[in-house]
Amino acid sequence: MKRTTEFLKHAVTRIDRDDGTILLTSDYTLGPVTDRTGDWLHNWADKAGDRVFIACTWNGATNPHFDYVR
Repeated sequence: MKRTTEFLKHAVTRIDRDDGTILLTSDYTLGPVTDRTGDWLHNWADKAGDRVFIACTWNGATNPHFDYVR
């Protein structure tokens, strides 16, 4: 898998509540979203249906190992 250095810098606001709850919110504006996951998956499949999305491998262990693959 290719590594990238194109990540945004951290920009988070932390709010400590009296009950001990810690809220972390991003300072970045959320981009376009879809109402339903299925819509997003169909759109992704139309654009890049020949690429692997999730791969499951077994390495002899009891549980499978899932990878998100580009």
